[in-house]
Amino acid sequence: MPIPNEAPPAPAAPRKNKVRVIVSIDPDLLAALDSVALRKGLSRAGTMSLACADLIDRERRRQPPG
Repeated sequence: MPIPNEAPPAPAAPRKNKVRVIVSIDPDLLAALDSVALRKGLSRAGTMSLACADLIDRERRRQPPG
């Protein structure tokens, strides 16, 4: 039962459009990825996205500004 005068929950932020890609990956690397995904409770695609974002972030930090 709703609590009177309770504000409705804020709408979720809109998700960015995703682009589907096809990649070839070493079976052992894929198994390791799946293990990490399972341990973290993430999907394979989500884990790959996080790994890519981490790599890009580290590269950007290494490069001098400008």
